[in-house]
Amino acid sequence: MGTAYNFDYDVDLGPTSIPLGDAGNISDLPLEEAHAELQATVCEILSNGSIPFVVGGGNDQSYPNAAGLLDFASKTPGATIGVINIDAHFDVRPLKDNKAHSGSPFRQLLESNTFLSGANRFIEFAAQASQCSVLHYNYIMESREKVQTGVITLAQLRESKGGPVAVFKRVLDVFFASCDYIFISFDIDAISGADAPGVSCPATVGLSSQEALDICLEAGKSKKVKLFDVSEFNPKIEEYRTGRLVANMFYHFAMGIVLREPRKKGTLPVGRTIEKLVGGPTPKRQRTKKRETEGVSPVAVDYPPVVPSPARGPKVHAVRSTPHQAPLVITEEEVEHGPAAKRGRARRNKKINLGPEKQVAAPVTAPKPEKPPRIAPVNTKTTVHVANLPFTLSDEAFGSIFSGYHVKSAHVVRAHHNNRSKGYGFVEFESEVDQVKAMNEKQGTMLPTLNGEPRAIVISIVKPNPK
Repeated sequence: MGTAYNFDYDVDLGPTSIPLGDAGNISDLPLEEAHAELQATVCEILSNGSIPFVVGGGNDQSYPNAAGLLDFASKTPGATIGVINIDAHFDVRPLKDNKAHSGSPFRQLLESNTFLSGANRFIEFAAQASQCSVLHYNYIMESREKVQTGVITLAQLRESKGGPVAVFKRVLDVFFASCDYIFISFDIDAISGADAPGVSCPATVGLSSQEALDICLEAGKSKKVKLFDVSEFNPKIEEYRTGRLVANMFYHFAMGIVLREPRKKGTLPVGRTIEKLVGGPTPKRQRTKKRETEGVSPVAVDYPPVVPSPARGPKVHAVRSTPHQAPLVITEEEVEHGPAAKRGRARRNKKINLGPEKQVAAPVTAPKPEKPPRIAPVNTKTTVHVANLPFTLSDEAFGSIFSGYHVKSAHVVRAHHNNRSKGYGFVEFESEVDQVKAMNEKQGTMLPTLNGEPRAIVISIVKPNPK
């Protein structure tokens, strides 16, 4: 699987850093009895203060896992749970002869009185529209009358800023902000078959193995995540590559758990130290002959020195080494007489030669599109940031989504060079009460798109500008 100490993240998975244990296998019993034993085992492990990481074959295991978390949460009055199904499929198919199967775990969850009785939440993540029935999509949307649900497809993740990992972090931080405990069910057929061939239903497209590992790392970092399961690993189809991927998913999840706790300040991780000693690759634009600057005063130095982050500070994220960039110095002489200045004058004076006595000026380029007006600074106490918007949404339609909450202003952020939507916007309300109410009631609202795949909006509080 890998070494106990990972110097990229400065994480030690040795016994003194994180206690790891094997809770054994569920007995070889009829399916319903095996599910009951799994549910009891999950609840017991959680009650002992540990975090279960359940590896299974069929996805039918996910409902008894969720039921075990519900049993544990019931010991704390008012505790709520959030469930994420990372899967190419919805797995909300009806039972067969009143019996569970690998396609039914989340229908069982959404029809569980225990789950419906609290302010719990459920979301489908990385679902592929080509693999999911619209009837099942409608079923999940209709379930919103009883419990907060949402769907984020793989296509939406590919269009979103930051990609699947960034959206996953926002789901944890925003959609599940009100939940006390989170269960992440990861069906590995959501990963591309090129990276995970050993599954019952290999995918032609999907998450990459690196995205899957990064998601596991972020899941481990969240203190709310109390349960994680991996489903659909089928070693009879392919064992070696997919088995190593599953092992590395656990490895990254465990690293994330270590990164939950505040860390002591120390020296740079090994990777960073080596980078500092030997230097990094020179950026392409600096691979030129060194300029002679002796006796000439510089105009500007644009690059501040790199300040390394402490290796063991609080909230440590993945440490990536970056080469130290030397300052790019432009001299006054080059500004006035350099090649760039000469080229500029040549372009301005250029004419088209049409023969004797037929000199005409070069054609004037078309004017750039008019830039949209810049938006004034917002009041962070009454404003929300709304992401994952359809790119065709107008300001008027955007404001109408929050029409019942005393909206002061609403605008979609657009690019200055072509006036196209960037997929997010801001809404300012008349009071903080309207802001909080709109966040709670409109979170995850589905908006239609041109391709027919609705988008679930993500609402968050606007952070004040540190400047």
